[in-house]
Amino acid sequence: MIDCKNIDEVRAKIDIIDREIVQLMSERSKYVRQAAKFKKNIDDVKAPKSVEEFIAKVRNLAFIKRNYEKASNQKLSDSSWYE
Repeated sequence: MIDCKNIDEVRAKIDIIDREIVQLMSERSKYVRQAAKFKKNIDDVKAPKSVEEFIAKVRNLAFIKRNYEKASNQKLSDSSWYE
């Protein structure tokens, strides 16, 4: 992460990330459509359980990343870490 010098830089970085997210979601949806070809019926294609699993997986990854970053920042700010 880059420390931004003003709000315009922050917004520009967020816009870049948003475009990357849209690109990745578009790419993901292409694979989801491919997966649908292997399904036997429309109920398998809808797969609400898969959607729930995807959301849970993304939340878990975000939680892990957030906690890792917190722990890393705490270690760096702990003066005993340098001794």
